[in-house]
Amino acid sequence: MKKYKKGFTLVELLVVIAIIGILSSITIANLDEVKGNARDAKRKEDMLAIQTALELYHLDHGSYPFTGACQLPDKDWYGFCNLCPDAFKNTSGLNGYIPDLAPTYISELPVDPSGITVEWSGYLYCSDGFNYKFIIESVADSWPAYGTKFFDYHRYIPATNEIWSWQITSNPAVTNDPIGCQAVPLENCW
Repeated sequence: MKKYKKGFTLVELLVVIAIIGILSSITIANLDEVKGNARDAKRKEDMLAIQTALELYHLDHGSYPFTGACQLPDKDWYGFCNLCPDAFKNTSGLNGYIPDLAPTYISELPVDPSGITVEWSGYLYCSDGFNYKFIIESVADSWPAYGTKFFDYHRYIPATNEIWSWQITSNPAVTNDPIGCQAVPLENCW
């Protein structure tokens, strides 16, 4: 009589390894989506915090932190990005990317949780003192749905349903008038 050793056959081991591989690839794919959703939630939280701080600043000063006339393509946009003016890449104080907002109205100006700052990607702010626009450009893991809060009509291409930024603005008419916003240059589209 033959005695067999207790254990698994090579085929059984290969099947188990294949199943573990499939399960781990599914888990990793879901983990990336969860991380992206967490970064987007942080962006939304940052935008609401910036909006609140800007409105508090406006109450105290009668205007928004000034950056210039906000002309295209890039003049007067401050932010935490590679093409933004070096003098205004700080997260606090007079040289913060939203001048003089932090630490009085918000403890520190937020930066994008992805850490991406290529070209104009990142958090950007522009204000002529009367109105402001704060956008998150080209870094989000997802984009706001058409007509929802944070949707940026000026950076929306209807033919392809493509959008590449989130926005908050001091002028709610922009949010309520998407056609008017698409029909004018960005500097007129607060």
